[in-house]
Amino acid sequence: MSAYVETKIIKTFGEIEILECVIDKSLYYGYNNFFQVNPSVFSLALKDIINSISSISDHKNRTAADIYAGVGTIGLSISNLVKHVYCVEITEGTEEYFKKNAEKNKIINADFRSGMAEKIGLSLITPEQILLLDPPRSGLHPDVIYQITRTLPEDIIYLSCNPKTQAEDIAKFITNYDITFFKAYNFYPHTPHVETLCVMKRKK
Repeated sequence: MSAYVETKIIKTFGEIEILECVIDKSLYYGYNNFFQVNPSVFSLALKDIINSISSISDHKNRTAADIYAGVGTIGLSISNLVKHVYCVEITEGTEEYFKKNAEKNKIINADFRSGMAEKIGLSLITPEQILLLDPPRSGLHPDVIYQITRTLPEDIIYLSCNPKTQAEDIAKFITNYDITFFKAYNFYPHTPHVETLCVMKRKK
């Protein structure tokens, strides 16, 4: 299974949403929305993502696509670095929080598209795009991998909670890319799990 699936809500009480501060953004999310489990360590990864985009010479004139976007945690956080950012997520109720977060942080150059990455997201994977990926543990859907190999986006930033599936995904298109940055983060202390960030640049 690619991610958890909510089967039945028996009862809700108290606050059903959380407000989290990540670097300079205030972000809301609901109990059934994806959000990074360790915000303080995620901030370290996010700073590296921001630095990676900032190092792209024409980043201000480029658009970005945040596939598997959740409530827009990454996409909204890098919105000031690009011309426009498109976020794709399927989880029910996510669009409401995305819009709430964009309004809370006064972000006007970001759009949300509700649907599956392997359907709604494919049209956003283009050669000129800065592509942001943060898939579930199962990794990228085969159709997403195919679209990447077909269009070859110039810049790919891939954050993963499963280094094994990340490596398997990258192996399918690495012949066309140089890895410019790679780092592991201890999101889950006292467990064998880490998250890894891989930044790639299309070969000339």
